[in-house]
Amino acid sequence: MDFKKNKIVCPPHYVRQQCGLAKRCGRGFSIIELIVCASIIAIMSVLVIANFKGSTQRGALNNETERLATIIREAHIDALIGLTVNGVRPAGGFGVYLSKCTANCSYALFANQADQDGNYDYEYDHAVNDALVQQIGMLDSHVYIDNVVPGNALNIIFIPPYGTIYFNGSDSIDEVTVTLGYQQTQYKKNIIISRLTGKIDVQ
Repeated sequence: MDFKKNKIVCPPHYVRQQCGLAKRCGRGFSIIELIVCASIIAIMSVLVIANFKGSTQRGALNNETERLATIIREAHIDALIGLTVNGVRPAGGFGVYLSKCTANCSYALFANQADQDGNYDYEYDHAVNDALVQQIGMLDSHVYIDNVVPGNALNIIFIPPYGTIYFNGSDSIDEVTVTLGYQQTQYKKNIIISRLTGKIDVQ
């Protein structure tokens, strides 16, 4: 049969095997095929959005953790260089105070000053005697201070001229860990501070 001279019209769903072709002619997509394609696209979209949201949350947590670690390092440097506050170099050094919280979290950078008797307790007294240098809040309100080890609150004091470290008024605690988290997720970041080496490590 000469197919060039004799035009063959294939009925729907009829495979033109006689023409040597493996395709069906005259057929579009079925409803089931369209539903399957739409479902695949929807699933892929959900996965992409979820992955993007997770990346944004982890990025915010990383930024806040590095920011807090930087403030702690700043207190250490202020003590080492003998920074002055109101024209006076605080003999009690500089420190950072923070505590566990779930919302509206903040922490304080302060200069540790003597009480009325001339004594230093190496803990933040909430600006009764100590000078508040800066109160820092979280840039992302979803980031919170999940845990502080040891205790629920932490005073980190760096004493000049060598930057000797006190944790909660004590020079016998060798290491503390501050854990930050992102609300309604399992994302966590740790800041580990060593009294012996002065290292401030973010993990």
